[in-house]
Amino acid sequence: MITTAEEAQPSRSYLLPPGRIVRRTRQWWLYDQAGDRYLDFWQADGSAFLGHRPRGLGRLVEAEIDRGLWAPVPTAWPGRLERALARLAAVAELPSLTPIHGRPPADHLDSRRWLPLCHPADRPSGGAPPTVVVPVPGVTLGSTWEFSEISPMIVAALTRMTLALTDYLSSGPAQQRVAQAEETAVPPGYRRSGVWMLPVEESPRFHWAAWRTVAAERGILLPPDGATPLVIPGELTRRDGERWKGLVHDWPI
Repeated sequence: MITTAEEAQPSRSYLLPPGRIVRRTRQWWLYDQAGDRYLDFWQADGSAFLGHRPRGLGRLVEAEIDRGLWAPVPTAWPGRLERALARLAAVAELPSLTPIHGRPPADHLDSRRWLPLCHPADRPSGGAPPTVVVPVPGVTLGSTWEFSEISPMIVAALTRMTLALTDYLSSGPAQQRVAQAEETAVPPGYRRSGVWMLPVEESPRFHWAAWRTVAAERGILLPPDGATPLVIPGELTRRDGERWKGLVHDWPI
């Protein structure tokens, strides 16, 4: 059972071994100051679902900064984001989508959360519109907000990545990612759903914080708590696969 204060209220951040800091990222890997690489099985609750350095996002944000669009001002971006979300909803075969920030609300395991490339049986249906984490690394917003009340720079980033996710869902790399996920070992207490590993129990029976530390020392980054789904990266090298299999083999029950 969870007994420590750290595990009762875990920090929603990445955990690296003591003394290590992140110096750079590439796709689904983070690198520390010694050049050691860590494979990301959390991806910031899905906000890095398309990688930590999505193609074109940096240039778009830089262009908006050059225009001086920091404060909330009227622009065309809110309308573009609405249309982009409508297109994503159509591709995802969902009636509508409600965007939230990179970290889901407290009830993030609720069936109303939409997970990209999850199994069709796990897609939300009926009731209130599901929520979707728009894959914009580094963006943190409140769970309720108006497009007109935030910086056009952020809305532009949300628009670009919504369109990128829409295109990705029907792409070859996405299907390869699903096929790769089917060959990826599943830890005890989880079940595979597309590229996601969903916990089948409300909480782990072991000290998750300590296990996160063990995983980080082996080059694997896990979510802040055991109730958060694992998401399989878009790429897995042979070395990564061996590390993950070893971690799953030693996974506590």
